[in-house]
Parts: sequence; structure tokens; C-alpha cells
Amino acid sequence: MPACERTVPAFRQVRVREKEFWVGDCWLAVSGPNDPHEDGIAAMTHVQDGADSRRKNRIRVRRMVIFGLVAFLIWFAPQIIVLSPLRYVLLDSLAEHYQGAVRYEAAHVGWLRPVAISKVEVFDLDGDVLLTAKQITTEKSLLGLLLSGRDLGTVTVDQPKLLIKIRQDGSNLEDALARPSAPPTSPTSPGRDSQPRQLTVQVVNGSADLVDVRSHRALTASGMTLTVELARPQAAFVDVQVKADIGMNGHPSGDLDLKLSYTPASSVEAQATTVSYGSGTMELETNHLPLLALAPLTERWGVHVDGWCDTRLRGSLQGERLQVTVDAWTAHDLAVRAPLLQDETFQQSRVDLSGTLTFVDDAVSLQAFELRSSVAHLTGSGTLPLATTAEELAPALAAAIRHADQQFSGSIDLPALAATLPRTMHLKEDAQITAGKLLIQIRGDTLESARRLTSRVTATGVTGMVSGHMIPLDAPVDMGVTLRQTDAGLGLDNLFCHAPFLAIEGGGLLTQGQVNLTGDLSQFVQQWGPLLQLDQTTLTGSVQGNLKWASWQPRGTKISGEMLVRDLVVASPMIPAWREPQVKVIAEGHVVSGGGDQLQLVQGKLDVTSATDKVTCTLPQALAETQQPRWLDCVARGDLSRWQARLQPFLGEFNYRLSGRVDLMTQVALTEPAVAMRGCKLTVFDFGCRGEEVSIAEPQIVVQGDCSWNRDAREVQSNHLTLTGTALALRAERLAWRLADNDFRAEGQLGFRGDVQRLSQWLHTADSAPTSHLAGEILGNVTLTHQGDTTQMVLNSHINRLDFYAQDPANPQNPPRLQWSEPLVQLIGTVAYDRLSRTATIEQLEAGANDTARATLTGSLLDPTGVCQVDVQGQVTYDLGRLATRLRPWLGADLELAGQQTRQWYLKGPLFDLQASQQPVQPVSNSLSIPAQADPLPNRISPNRISEQLAGEASIVWDQGKYAGLVAGPGEVQAQLAQGMIAIAPIQVPLSGGQFAARPRILLNEHPSLIVLDKGPVLQNVELSAEMCRGWLKYVAPVMADATEVRGRFSTDLDGAIMPLSSPVEGNVKGRLQVHAAQVGPGPVSRAFLGITQQVATIVRGRGIGTDLAGIQWLHMPEQTVEYQLVNGRIYHR
Repeated sequence: MPACERTVPAFRQVRVREKEFWVGDCWLAVSGPNDPHEDGIAAMTHVQDGADSRRKNRIRVRRMVIFGLVAFLIWFAPQIIVLSPLRYVLLDSLAEHYQGAVRYEAAHVGWLRPVAISKVEVFDLDGDVLLTAKQITTEKSLLGLLLSGRDLGTVTVDQPKLLIKIRQDGSNLEDALARPSAPPTSPTSPGRDSQPRQLTVQVVNGSADLVDVRSHRALTASGMTLTVELARPQAAFVDVQVKADIGMNGHPSGDLDLKLSYTPASSVEAQATTVSYGSGTMELETNHLPLLALAPLTERWGVHVDGWCDTRLRGSLQGERLQVTVDAWTAHDLAVRAPLLQDETFQQSRVDLSGTLTFVDDAVSLQAFELRSSVAHLTGSGTLPLATTAEELAPALAAAIRHADQQFSGSIDLPALAATLPRTMHLKEDAQITAGKLLIQIRGDTLESARRLTSRVTATGVTGMVSGHMIPLDAPVDMGVTLRQTDAGLGLDNLFCHAPFLAIEGGGLLTQGQVNLTGDLSQFVQQWGPLLQLDQTTLTGSVQGNLKWASWQPRGTKISGEMLVRDLVVASPMIPAWREPQVKVIAEGHVVSGGGDQLQLVQGKLDVTSATDKVTCTLPQALAETQQPRWLDCVARGDLSRWQARLQPFLGEFNYRLSGRVDLMTQVALTEPAVAMRGCKLTVFDFGCRGEEVSIAEPQIVVQGDCSWNRDAREVQSNHLTLTGTALALRAERLAWRLADNDFRAEGQLGFRGDVQRLSQWLHTADSAPTSHLAGEILGNVTLTHQGDTTQMVLNSHINRLDFYAQDPANPQNPPRLQWSEPLVQLIGTVAYDRLSRTATIEQLEAGANDTARATLTGSLLDPTGVCQVDVQGQVTYDLGRLATRLRPWLGADLELAGQQTRQWYLKGPLFDLQASQQPVQPVSNSLSIPAQADPLPNRISPNRISEQLAGEASIVWDQGKYAGLVAGPGEVQAQLAQGMIAIAPIQVPLSGGQFAARPRILLNEHPSLIVLDKGPVLQNVELSAEMCRGWLKYVAPVMADATEVRGRFSTDLDGAIMPLSSPVEGNVKGRLQVHAAQVGPGPVSRAFLGITQQVATIVRGRGIGTDLAGIQWLHMPEQTVEYQLVNGRIYHR
């Protein structure tokens, strides 16, 4: 081999240049014995051929590897997609118009086998399960679905379960299927892609639950077999077959068999001038189907249906013509409840219905129609109007009259109807209708080439019975209307009502006409009063009125009317008689069609006049027909006492007499379901309100502000409201007050200021002159907040200079004098009320009067408006020295007390005994001798009896005290509440060298409450003092009256004591005063005794009458007993 500088590596790139070769990255020089150039070329050519062969092999291997990888990925692509996060992207693209979420547990997908998805779950917008399915499988494989073109085969859904939650405004299924709004797309020409795909869906062993979220009633459909065929080549676009067992909350289930086919309108039909809904057929058959299954649907409209039914009906749709043939529909044990029936249930053992109904345009044609039950029987054929809006009513009536083919007749059995709906017919509890029929007739005919429609209802042969007494109602009640189609429009030939107590006659056109009315209220009550539930109401008076209408503007009607009621009397045992010599009502208005089913009153006025009272409501003309809400200008003036009788049915139990002159100006908006008032100013002059324990007299009360009343929620709202009077002023901001059943709530800010003296006078009747009163100014505010079910009240109030005035019993002719004065009294606290548990929680309540006394309170009150179950505790902090200072003007200047303490107390149990509150109070047993003219214990009804289950405990402690010459040492009073009585533990206190002992009790359920002391010693061996002689002792032992000095001791025993808690001096106290050898110094009575003794001694000793005995200064009293008795503020003694 020729020599070279470097060995040629294998598989390098080779280039030749003149005896040099470029190999890899260098040039090589080649030399040989013959021709070195050719030999080098041959050698390098051999090397290059080997490199090309190896390169081709590598490319071939790479292609095979890449092809294998691609084939592997294509073959396993379905499994990769369903096992990776890509499955969520695929699900979202397949359900792009569905608003909820779709999930599944496992999927078995392959090119050559059917698709199977296990445990599918579909969720609604709230994240709750809407649909579950055990498995969804396809008839064709995945490859077959891709190659099948328009025929997708059959999809089988195994054991699906649908859960639909029905609300008043929709359902979770409707929410999930609702498509978001999208911009309109331009129409495309029909072609291959516009042809629908052919698909068959089979549901095996399916079930569905429809649940009413309000009543929790559930409709259950089980064992459901469903076949849906879409776009069969023959005809139908949708073909559905359903077989299922349907039940309701455990009730026996019924069978349902439904076949439905439907073909939408073609593009040519859709573009036609006439409306076309496509075509289709339907067959429905049910056996023993529970009507309760329809409750989730019917209760949307407040209607509850129960019972079961058998059904066989057929239906067909062709363009705009829908025909339903009811071969047989029979309801068994039918029970219907609806708001119109006033909580009563309409019950029928069997109801049969049959006939053919054809719906075209705005009318329905009935052929061979028959309705039969034990209450009603109706048969007939003909065309009846079908209008859903006010604008459609007149055209629908005109269309029905043009047919002139109506022949309907029927009857209602009044005794059977009254037996099942007595309250709806307002019958008395002991009344019943024993005979009578309500005849119904609808007839169309032609008279003088004019077509007419006549409707007539007649009640005849009615007889009633009340408490076994027959009440015949011989005169029939006949009413009807005849409509006629004329060139000028729809005419009202005759509108009439003939009854003994009412006569109505009218006629005209829809564009112009008049109706006159006359009635006798007393005759109505006389004829129907024995049967109807009128709550013993006496109703008399005569009524005359008329109603006129005429066209106004292109789409409007002017309506005016007058009604005059003379000698009106409305009286009832429960309310004062409402008497009106004459009531006149004048109304007028302009009505236009507001579109849809609304008639809009654009302008109107109402005047109601009676004696000195007048109410005027004016509706100004709207600037635009869409202006909402519309505000009425209202003015009312009159006598409040007369208005009380008119409003008594709305006030309920209101046992107070109102008086005053009313002047009201406001604007009122009547919306559904609220009534709003703005710019309201109510002025009441010389206002009076008098009751058993209330007497309010205010020269003027003014109420201003705005408010609204929601009838459905029973809630009052006001952004700003003020009340101003001489005794009280209130201000309310952002106030909301709801008093619905089991739903109390309150929010807002309340501020108040009042005159305590005038307010206290409200609690005294005009017949009883007050012997005491309070004075001062009360100010405060209340903050009400509501969160969840809890209303919280924060109170912050105080009284500036609270004064108590009382008359001197000894000088009742003198005006009351100041007895107690507090510079400042505060009441602050926080109370929360939970409406569900009906519990008021007192988080903190504090009342105090400077440094005299302060009390705190915490706890709860259950059912505050009922028995008021209390569980409260707290503490009282007091300074008896300061308290004595406040009591001295009332009890005397010699009162002295000492002691500063904080004591605990509690109260637990029901506060009131409502069942015993109306029982007469039994008089307390009393063996005392009371003069005949005295009666300190009247037998009266206790208005609010304290429950005997109420328990409590409190105590008070003092260090020392002095009063009326008696000096007391330290002591304590412990009181316990039980059995409606406060029992005080035995008291034993050192008193003026002796002892005081007593065990009083307070009877709270007597009226008034009484203090009772039993027989026994009260004061034992107490030292006499000059202060006693100047005070209470002189009334018991007059000989000691006003003695300047006294020595000795005394004791007191009681035979018993009964004293009103509010006025002890008016009670009955009897006992004995024992004086132990007293020496009485000079005093008015003792001086008289000493003077007599001096004269007697002078005569006996033979001295002159004027002999001086000035050295004798003491009157010695041996031990003696003085009996005394206190009755009605007078003391008797002997």
C-alpha cells in the first residue's frame, strides 16, 4: 500500500484534488509505483461505496422506527386521551353549550370495539349531581363512528338517574341547559352539512326524581325504558317511546306509556306567512297514575292535587293546528287544594272527562265534550275564546262569536258543593244547603244576520237549613250577558242580574256603554244572613250606582261611575256600630292598553264623602306610559272617632276610644305587593286615647316622613319618620319592621325625647285623680340591627332630674310636694332576639341613679310575648346613706341608714300564668274585725297573674339605721319567690335596746299586691324615746303624745296585718301595745293628767286649790295594754 501521511479513517467524507484527497478535516497526499493518482482514486471510491450503503441502512431503520411510533400512537390514542388531562378538554368541547360540569370514572375506548364510559356524573350550576349513569355504550366502534357518515347507530344509557330540583321560578335542569346569549350568525344555504345525523338513544332501567325544594315532595319515575330516534329517513325528526312506573313519596306507583313523534317545520314552512309548528303525533296511556306525582309542578302555582287517574288520549300537530282527543280520563279520590279555596280541600270520589279539543289561533273548539262528577255535569260542543292577554280578549271573543256554534249546558249541585267547600262559600258552622242547582248555559246563534253569544247562570230551588230549621230561598238569582258582533265592533246587547236584593242592567258597545245598579243590603242579610258566615254582623242600607265607559284616544277608554249608599249601618257584637247617613263615591279614570296583559290607568280621581269626612285620591296624568311607580295624591280629613269604627275590622282587638280631628296629606304608590307613602304629613288635633288604664290627651300630634308596607312579608320600612307631640317626640331612620308569622325582625335607628310628667299622666284615667306623679326629661336612642335570624337592640337612655311628687295624706287639698329627686338616671344595655328560638338574650342591661344604686342584669327570656320564660341574674350595688337622703322628704327628716353593699339576685321560670289570668282572685283569709264601711281587700280580677313556677332570690344588708325614734343594729333581709309569693326569711334585728322580729310575705297575684304579717310578737322590750312620742306612738298611745322625755320600754304583738303594697296605710292592721312601767315627761296630754292629779291631791290633803305642785314632772304609767287597729288610714284604739 502506498505510503501516506495519515491513515484514511473509515466512513469519512472524501474529495479528490490532483493526487491529494480531502478526508474528514485534512488533505492527504498519495504516491504509488505505477500511477499513484489512479490508484488513490480507486482506493477512495471503494471507501465511499461502503459509507453510502451504511447510511442508507441507517435511514431505513429510522423510518421504520418513526412509522412504528406513529402507528403505536394512533392505535393507543383513544386510551391516552381518556387517561390524560386531555379528556377534560375533550369533554368541554363536546359539552360547550352545557353550563354545568361532566365527569366519569372510567372509559373503555378502542378503534375496533364499541365505546363504553362508566359511572358518568353530570352536575348542575350549584355543583350538585343532576344526572348519573352506570354506563353509556355505543353500538358501533370508534372507527365505525368515524366511517359511518350520518348514521351514528344506537347509544345505550344504562341505569340513568335524573334529579331535578323544582323552584318557584324554574329548576336546576333549566338553569344548566340555558344557553348563554350568542351573536346571531348569518344563514347558510342548505347542503350536505345541514342534514341532521341519524341517532337512536336507548335508556334502560332509568329513573328520575323531581323534588320541590319548598315542600320537599318528590316525584319518582322508575323502571323507565326510553327510545329516542332522531332523523329517521322515513319522516320523523324525533321519535320517543317511554315506559315507566311513576310514584310519589312512597305512594303506590302507576304505569305510564308514551309515544311521541315530531317533525319540525321545514325551512320553506318557516318562511311562510302563516305560523307552522311542524307536525307530530302523540299517544299517552296511564293506569292508576298517582296525581300526587304532579305536585312538584302544580305547586308552582299554589295548587295541590292528590288522588289517582287512568288516561287514554291522542294528539296530533299539523302546522298551527293542535288537536287533543281525550278518549277517557278518570280521576279517583280526587283532592284539590288551592288559594282560592281558602285552605279547604275540594274532594270528589270520581271525575270523568272526555272530548276532543282543537286549538287554532286564539280559540279552542270542543267537540263531544263531557265533564261528570257528583258536583257538576257539563256537556256541549262549540268554539270558545282563548285569550292570554287583555289585548287578545276582544279579538278572541269576536272570533268565537263568528263561529256561532256554541251549545254548552250544565248544572252544579249546590248541596254537594257546599258540603265539600263550606268555608269557601262562607256558610255558618251549623248551616247547610239542602237543595238547589246552579244552571249554566252558553249558546251561540244568529239573529237578523248578526251572530250572538249568550251566557247565563241561574241559581234556582235553593233551600237551606240552620240548626234544624228550614230556610227556603224561593226567589231565583239569574244573571247573564249577551255579546253581538256588529259593524261598529263587539256589542254588549244585555248585561243583567236579577235577584231580590240586587238588580243590574246594562248595554252598549265595547267602545261605549252604561251599567246601572240598585241594591238593598238589609234584604241581602235577611235572605242569606241565616246561612252565611257574617259574624253576627248587622248590615242595612240602600245602594244606587252606575258605571259608564266610552272610547278615549286610539287605545284608551274613559270610565266613570257613581255610587250612593244611604242609611248605612254596620254593627257587630265585637266592634262599635259604624253608622253613615250617606256615603257618596265618585270615580273616574282613563285606561289604555299597556301591551301584553296589562291595562294601565293613566289618569284618575276618587272622591269618598261622608258627613264631615272626605277622602280624595288623584292620579295625575303620566308623562310616559312606562312611568313606574305611579303616585296618587291623597288628602283625608275627618273625625278620628268615626274613622275608628271604619277601621276596626283592620285594627283587630283594640279596646281604646280614639278622638280628634285628622288632616292627612300624602302620596301613595300601589305596587305589587307593596304600598308606599312619601311626603306624608298626618296632623291630629285634640288627640285622645282612653282605655281601662290609659288616658292620653294631646293638643296636637304630627307624623311626617315616608314609609312602605309589604303585604306578603308583613313588613314596614321607612327611611325617615318623625312623630312630634307635647309629651313625646320620636325620630326613626332606616327603619324596617317585620311581623310575619315566625319571622320577626327589626332594623334601624330610633331616637326619642319625652316629658316624664306628661307621659306618667297617660297611665291615669280621667276618672281617677293622681295622688302622685313623676317629672323630668327622658332622652335616648335605640339601634336595631338584624343578621341572620337575630335582631339586636342597643339602648342608651337617661332621665335628667327625675323628681317624684306625692300628696300629703293628712292634707289632700294641698298640691303634691317633692318627695324624691335624682339628678340623673341611666338605662343602657344590649338585647338580642332570635326569631327561630323566640328567645331574647340580655347580653348586658344596666340601670343606675348616680351613686345611690346601680343594678346590672344578664340572662334570657323565652317567648317574651307569651308566658315569658325568664332565666336572668344580676347584682345590685347600693349606698344606704345616699338612699336615706333621697327618702327623707318622703319618710321624714329623722331617717338615717348606713351600709354599702353589692348583692346578687336571680329570677327563673315562666313569668306569667296566662290560663289563670282571667280567674277571679280569691280574697285573703282574714279574721280581723273590720268596720262595715271599710273594704281594703276588694275581690278583683288579676290582669297578669305571676306564674307559681317562677322562682327567685334576693337580699339586702345594712349596718345600722334610725327612724321614728327606733335605732336598729346591723341586719339582713333575705327574700325568696315561689308559688306567686315573696317569702321573707325570719328577721331578727336589735332595735333600741330590744328586738324586732317578723316574717312578712308579699302576695303578688292579689290585685293589688298585698303585704301579709301573721299573728305574733313584732317588737319586744324596746326602749321608749321622745322621738317615738312625737311620731307614730302618739296615735297608738295618746297619753304619750309629744312627750319631751320618756323612760320605759314597750312591746307590740300583732293579731295580723294585711296591707296593699302600693299604699300600706290603707291596709288592715290589728294588734296590742304593751307598755312596761313607763315614766312620761311633760307633754300636752301628760300635763293635762298632771294638772288633774294636782287638783285631786290638793283636795284630798286639805290644801288650797292653787297649791303649787311644780315639782311633780313625771307621769308614771303602770304596765298596761293598749289595743289598736289600722283601717283605711285611720287608727282605732282602746
